[in-house]
Amino acid sequence: MSTLKEDHDIRMESAPDSDALEALLGFYAINGYEHAVIAVQEGEDAGSIRLVRGKPGAGWYSSEMTELFTELEVLSDESGVRLSYVVDVKGQRLSDADRGFWRMEARCAEKVVRGEAGAEDLRPAERKRVSSALGSMYMRSIMAAVFFVVIVLLLIFFGIL
Repeated sequence: MSTLKEDHDIRMESAPDSDALEALLGFYAINGYEHAVIAVQEGEDAGSIRLVRGKPGAGWYSSEMTELFTELEVLSDESGVRLSYVVDVKGQRLSDADRGFWRMEARCAEKVVRGEAGAEDLRPAERKRVSSALGSMYMRSIMAAVFFVVIVLLLIFFGIL
């Protein structure tokens, strides 16, 4: 599996309280994450929470970053919260904007933990971004096809073909 790994640390003066962690989990629930049923493995911190979103192999048919299979580990300790993303990117050619989606999601999660913002669903904005990119790609493809047809017609007109 081709993977993208992103880590984000939310540094705090003290350990986040249960309300902040509930708000964080609420944020991720609104954004389509579900609790993973994964047993805590040996050497793993029992205080970590694993969340998943998307379907394995979705990179072959979807351009939306929110549809890619993502495993997120939320680890809370006395210095703050660590968010560790592991994303299945098989079948994708990620641009900087694509890679930046998880950094942006982590920054929004940080605002939620700090109480600076409420939980917001980021999926509609991602759908709009992908739709715009696909529309631009289709328009360029149509223009290339028209250009090709014009060249062929000119070659036929001048007797070259």
